[in-house]
Amino acid sequence: MPEVVLSVQNLNKFYKKFHAVKDVTFDVHKGEVVGFIGPNGSGKSTTMKCIASLLIPSSGTITVLDKDIVKDREEALSHQASLIEAPGLYLDIKGIDNLKLFGQLRNVSKERIQEVVEIIDIGNFINRKVSEYSLGMKQRLAIGIVLLSEPKFIILDEPTNGLDPTGVKELRELIQSLSKDGVSVLFSSHQLGEIEKIADRIICINHGELVPFESNVSDHKNYKLDLTGDMSQLNDLLKDIDNIVSIEIEDNSLKIMTSENDTLNQIITILVANNYTINDISNELISIEDLYLEIFGN
Repeated sequence: MPEVVLSVQNLNKFYKKFHAVKDVTFDVHKGEVVGFIGPNGSGKSTTMKCIASLLIPSSGTITVLDKDIVKDREEALSHQASLIEAPGLYLDIKGIDNLKLFGQLRNVSKERIQEVVEIIDIGNFINRKVSEYSLGMKQRLAIGIVLLSEPKFIILDEPTNGLDPTGVKELRELIQSLSKDGVSVLFSSHQLGEIEKIADRIICINHGELVPFESNVSDHKNYKLDLTGDMSQLNDLLKDIDNIVSIEIEDNSLKIMTSENDTLNQIITILVANNYTINDISNELISIEDLYLEIFGN
């Protein structure tokens, strides 16, 4: 089993009487890239801010490499870094000077600063004022600052916001390279196609609660079965099968969205036992956009 880098257990956050995050529980493993999705106001940023110790949880526990974010705050934070909302850069000085300034605050060596310069790879712009940077370059520089202390776990909240296609591609490649080096990443984005390309796994949240599944993106499939039989009985027959995300019955076809390959075998067994004739079966991998719309609606 891969090493657990982040563990969130029964996290709750109240703003006076408003229950913003409700018993949220999940883990992130070493080298894993986890996409965190949900509508605006769903609790994503509040959860991330609690993990980053920018907000104090009302209850529950958060540990980073087994260090409690409340009880062992300094040590837990030494293993993580975050980029939440707009990057806080000094626009009137050079990119390299931004790195040096933040590096001094964290007692980072000159050698590590040079390593980060090579990681973010913005060429000669590193020696130009940040005010001259594109948004993509600013994001890369901000991630460079995040990486100065060699964190094992990083949080990126909407890192692709406002980026052009080139900037998005470069950021994607940077995140993937960090993952290969064993860094764990939790990131949110409204660009669902990018989550599909980057994430090993997705977590969905709505109204402060995790939607009751958490799965590898590649596991989700749509199946369409053309049937002969009493279509009015299908919902009752299939209601107790686990891992069905949605069922749609239309004329003589049954459409199933599922997160497990074995689910189709269970469905076929039940249909045959109840005298349905299966005329045809087709399937396709589901896109994360389809999954999002199925969970959260239009």
